[in-house]
Amino acid sequence: MTTFAKRFALAVLVLALAFMAGADDGMWMPHQMKDLNLKALGLRMDPGELYKTDGTGLMSAVVNLGGGTGEFVSPEGLVLTNHHVAYGAIQRASSKAKNYIADGFMARTRGEEIPAQGYTVGVLLGYEDVTAKVNAFFKPKMTPRQRYDAYDKAQKELVAAGEKAGPDLRCTLASMYSGNAYYLYTFKQIRDVRLVYAPPQDLGNYGGEVDNWMWPRHTCDFSFLRAYVAPDGTAADYSPSNVPYKPKVWLKLSLDGFKEGDFTFVMGYPGRTYRNFSLAELKADQENMAERIEETEALIDFYEAAGKDDKEVEIRYASRLRGLYNGLKNRQGKLEGFVKYDLVAKKAAQEKELLDWIAAEPSRAKMYGGAAAALEAFLALSLIHI
Repeated sequence: MTTFAKRFALAVLVLALAFMAGADDGMWMPHQMKDLNLKALGLRMDPGELYKTDGTGLMSAVVNLGGGTGEFVSPEGLVLTNHHVAYGAIQRASSKAKNYIADGFMARTRGEEIPAQGYTVGVLLGYEDVTAKVNAFFKPKMTPRQRYDAYDKAQKELVAAGEKAGPDLRCTLASMYSGNAYYLYTFKQIRDVRLVYAPPQDLGNYGGEVDNWMWPRHTCDFSFLRAYVAPDGTAADYSPSNVPYKPKVWLKLSLDGFKEGDFTFVMGYPGRTYRNFSLAELKADQENMAERIEETEALIDFYEAAGKDDKEVEIRYASRLRGLYNGLKNRQGKLEGFVKYDLVAKKAAQEKELLDWIAAEPSRAKMYGGAAAALEAFLALSLIHI
């Protein structure tokens, strides 16, 4: 997952469905699956097997790696993820003498697996709609700061109450649909995660930044980790006595491949979408991206110069540098898309249609008529662009 996505990653399992000319394409939460006619669109399994509250549904095999996505692919806690998602663990385990970044890593036995420092595996146990509980903290005519403090208080209380149920539970409150709904997610947070396999750099990052964010991309962008727990099944810090975690469900890899037109979907932990930005926010975001590109390029130059003549320094900054390059390519592509598809003009037309609709009804005009101008004025005064 990109630096951008890591920063804004939602602790929520979402199903992104991709259909050929389908009306249901988009991002869907697990409990919404029952409202989609998936079998008619090509799904060959029982849609009810996708998500189950007892943790045995297919989606429970998908785990949160703290900003990236992985999936259990064996009954012995083996996790498949992207090479770039596991890159931090590879870098932290590397040294000048054992450069796993360049040479790759493979544990031939369980005993050779090494700690993936800084990594956790979040296994989704369930989630609940807590919209009413959160809204109870909000009062009429609150200032933005008061609403922020109220939400912060709601979040702390709901998370604390949820985590009392077990020592290895971690809860996250997620705001959905622009704050119109709130969900509390409960994860089993596994802390002993170990690196099992990583390809060498020439394979795991084949094509480098030239191919990054492009399609198709021919690269071995995968690595394997393994989740370990204490003998009693509870999450624990690293210990030689820990045993592989046994998930209730795991994905089975097919060697048959796929053909054009096959039903496909992606399960994971995506970043936020900003498609509902106002015109003022879109312009501010465009300006901010241009500034961030210049800052990122300067940081890249600094880190590359620092590691030019020192292999240990190069290794220590490798993950940071990879993330910077990833974010740079991401923003450059977005800015190119802004111009190529004339997004500002399209957003301006979209917003005008909305403002005309608001102005057509006096009650709407009274309540919302000044919202767009007020937001634009606020952003103009703000020192921090969204």
